[in-house]
Amino acid sequence: MGEATKVKGVMAKWMRLDEQAKAWAVIHGVIMSFVSIFFFIVMLTMWFRVYHNSFGWSVAILLLCLVASAGIAWWGSKRGPQRRWIVFLGCLCALMTFVGLIFGFFMYFKFLVYYQKYLELRTYSNVGGSQGATGFNDASMFLFTQDTRLDVMRSVGYKSRWTGKTYCVAPVVDSTMTNANPINFWAVGEGCCLARGEYMCDDAHDPKTMSALVVLEPEDVVRPFMRWAVSGSVYPRYERSIKLQEASYAVRAAKRIKMLYWVKDPIAKQNSFYNEAKINAILATVILWFCLVFFSVVFCYIYRPIPTRHDKRLADPTQATPLKGTASNA
Repeated sequence: MGEATKVKGVMAKWMRLDEQAKAWAVIHGVIMSFVSIFFFIVMLTMWFRVYHNSFGWSVAILLLCLVASAGIAWWGSKRGPQRRWIVFLGCLCALMTFVGLIFGFFMYFKFLVYYQKYLELRTYSNVGGSQGATGFNDASMFLFTQDTRLDVMRSVGYKSRWTGKTYCVAPVVDSTMTNANPINFWAVGEGCCLARGEYMCDDAHDPKTMSALVVLEPEDVVRPFMRWAVSGSVYPRYERSIKLQEASYAVRAAKRIKMLYWVKDPIAKQNSFYNEAKINAILATVILWFCLVFFSVVFCYIYRPIPTRHDKRLADPTQATPLKGTASNA
């Protein structure tokens, strides 16, 4: 009986140690998820707050994150197999740094680069539809005269065979213009019109709307060597819509035009570029953190340090030698 009690005590102690290891595995997994998502957030913050003002500081932040990741992995490797999760944490931090770099890159060149450019441009008021667009190269917003309106009856929708979306345009005119005058300003929108004669984009339905936000051209927002980063811009598709409108209504577009979002509140439209990037970043961070919690906990659970079974009879309980005084010997 004494030997059986001793073995049972050893077994109970081993089970307690293993339960502690499992609990620590969960704790380590949660720590890994928080630390690694921090690196992701740092890279997103770099794109939102730093990159536009300083490319050098952006590179410094990237290198600092990578060095910190390598330092964590190196420190963990010196702690022995009991701290294997720290090595994995360092690798995970480096991975999240690159994930944040790539995701932030797409958010910046899809939304933030336009928002930042709008902040640098000017607002013009009392602008007539007949005025040439060449005098407004630094414009971000327009407040038009009372006699300026959308000519929705001459709007068209161009459906792209590549995207399947309809790109809509409508000329902006004033009371001094005739059919012979070239169109300097064009209201544009996506998926908000019929093929001909009906335009419902943004606030076009409200006759009191007299303002607009400029649609920036790719060359307005990036240098020539970075133009590939905004290659997904819809600006060229609106140009095709304008060519279709010219062919349909015998209208002539001016050599230099301005495309516009026809909205009552141009500032809100401008801010929507920043807000959409922010919402996407928050959603991505939350989803990624939940994924990190799951995979980190699973990793730490699988590779947790398992207490050594010093009693050879506990090495494989299914084949252990029966002990005196146990039920099998009764």
